[in-house]
Amino acid sequence: MSLQIDDPEVQRLAEALARTTGETPTEAIRRALLERWDRLRFRVPDTSRAEQVRRCLESGFSPPARELPVGRAEHVPERYGTP
Repeated sequence: MSLQIDDPEVQRLAEALARTTGETPTEAIRRALLERWDRLRFRVPDTSRAEQVRRCLESGFSPPARELPVGRAEHVPERYGTP
């Protein structure tokens, strides 16, 4: 199968990518297509944020509690000032 690029913008992008990477335009396009194919093959199906939260809650997931220092000014970050 032969591929001919008739879109001037695509041609410019391929040439710019090839110059940047030091590859031929054909190799730059091949690698770009392979990288996109890999992203599409291994992507996680889109779910809404609410659905993700619901699944976490149903699974019993609970983030670890953070212990915060109490009562000592040296633990207060500078941007909050000292009491």
